[in-house]
Amino acid sequence: MGDDRVTRRQIDNLTLAAASFAARGAVFVVVGGCALRLHGCDNVPNDLDVVPEPSLANVRRLLDAIAALGSVGPAKRLSDHALTTGDIVTKTTPVGSVDAMLATGRKEYAALERGATSIIVRSHEVRVAAVDDVRRLRAHFGSPPAHV
Repeated sequence: MGDDRVTRRQIDNLTLAAASFAARGAVFVVVGGCALRLHGCDNVPNDLDVVPEPSLANVRRLLDAIAALGSVGPAKRLSDHALTTGDIVTKTTPVGSVDAMLATGRKEYAALERGATSIIVRSHEVRVAAVDDVRRLRAHFGSPPAHV
């Protein structure tokens, strides 16, 4: 019988993963449950959702940073076409699942970045979307509302 609860250690690992991506030069904004948790909301994230700055070089940098965490299951390198036209890339790592929201990045990265705040994690700046932006995206993707 499995335990589906997310532990504080897993949440911390997801935050550290975001810092690791930033340390490797990836430019992104944390959204979803992790963003809400980092803003102090009573939310337990199941994964790490990030919206990358949409340039192909940056998306590759982000995916390489995610790959550096290790992979659970097969890992394949996506084509440039897939990265410039795809919707979401999900990678399962030993510290949890990471969703790179590519289409959202192409459409909304600049606006998300303008509203984002910075947190420092292990000396690395991690950009976190504003709570209102996170709620708007969650409503768009059909996620349950969060409680502050």
